[in-house]
Amino acid sequence: MRSSSDAYSNSGRRTHSSEHERYALVVSQTAGLAISKYILLLPDVANAPIEILARRVGPNIDNYLFSDFDE
Repeated sequence: MRSSSDAYSNSGRRTHSSEHERYALVVSQTAGLAISKYILLLPDVANAPIEILARRVGPNIDNYLFSDFDE
């Protein structure tokens, strides 16, 4: 388990590994949504307007990018 010091430099800024983790989570979320909508054609996702999906998934992406992670 990593300590909180692993995610932040001495200046309090996020480190490179923390940024990669965040971006990987964003990519996994958006890729999963795209696969569900356009390849698997899951009815509830495929038929949903983009605006609805953005409202549902957007808060997760915001969390991945901007929240403090509990290490």
